[in-house]
Amino acid sequence: MIKGQISTLEMEKDEERWTDSGVAMLCFDSSGNTFQGRLVTPMGKQYGLMGKSCGPPPDGHFHQCCFDEDPIFFKITVIDFRKKSEASLEYAMKTNGDNCSLTSDELEFSTDELLSGDKAEDKIVQFFSQGLLGKDCLVCVGQWKMRVTFPCPEKDSDGDDSDF
Repeated sequence: MIKGQISTLEMEKDEERWTDSGVAMLCFDSSGNTFQGRLVTPMGKQYGLMGKSCGPPPDGHFHQCCFDEDPIFFKITVIDFRKKSEASLEYAMKTNGDNCSLTSDELEFSTDELLSGDKAEDKIVQFFSQGLLGKDCLVCVGQWKMRVTFPCPEKDSDGDDSDF
């Protein structure tokens, strides 16, 4: 094998560590400190994504000297619409400015296409809260891989547990 080439087994192991992946659209507000998003998997499953900046992790898990600009850290809420459940991804690090990447032990996202102006507004009309229109938002479209565990939904108050 040539140095730097990834074997098929290594690629399969990498794919096994993720619980879901697909194409994500993230709509960042003009400050870049919050976003709404949507993830669609190849099987058609959809997740809602909400991110808010939260400050760096307490354990100093990153080396600031390695970045051209200070990274921003996000707490991301992933919403599984089918299970009616939410999970959190803590301290996802955003780098590369507007053309962002998000990384953590549980997440990898990289922007393939950055939309602004009218193109961003078109995506907002189709996929996001209309309250974001006219707010100079940026939409990042790219590949999203995550490892999340959703809590079991609680029983209905009438005791019906037919969803289990």
